[in-house]
Amino acid sequence: MKRKIISLIQAIFLIFPFGIIIGACFVRYYAGNVVETWQYGGNYNYGFIAHEGGGIEGRTYTSSLEAVENSIKRNYKIIELDLLRSADGELIGAHDWKHFKGIIKYHNLSDSPINSWEMKDYKIYDKYTILTSQSIINLLNHYPDLLLVTDKSNDFELINNLGSKSRIYVEVFGVSNYIKAIFYDIKHPMFNSDIGRYGSLVKMIT
Repeated sequence: MKRKIISLIQAIFLIFPFGIIIGACFVRYYAGNVVETWQYGGNYNYGFIAHEGGGIEGRTYTSSLEAVENSIKRNYKIIELDLLRSADGELIGAHDWKHFKGIIKYHNLSDSPINSWEMKDYKIYDKYTILTSQSIINLLNHYPDLLLVTDKSNDFELINNLGSKSRIYVEVFGVSNYIKAIFYDIKHPMFNSDIGRYGSLVKMIT
């Protein structure tokens, strides 16, 4: 028993400094990205983020084209969007499939992806336009001072297809995905770790 305790203490002393060094590197990079973003162009409007595209007509979490355009009209320069991969390999703006299917009144409310071509017949709350890869590309091209923060998707190849790499900040989950993001030349990967949650160590190393 005594040997096990000693071995455990030794392991902690070996792992702890390594974890501090790795953690410091990620915090330094993340903090640098945040400062760079908020000071972008010296514009005060870069200090605020329109979450999920921003609100519209009292509604949140629509991730719709109209919500983004409304935020831009209100002088928001940073737009955050959750991105999901459709069944046929396209990125769409949505928080999760179950919520998305509910707000477009899709017949099947399971938490599974659907094809992008199926969405052409649907509107969010019967009035708002679904954000697709092409509409995100159009927004970035039309508004050259706009920054995009992405969440949910670590499909870096599809994110790169959006273009405007220097203006896209990608939230990355797990060390392996962080390394993958660098490999895919993601300019602004932002490492995410839920430090306070059970299983966060497993999340960090997988």
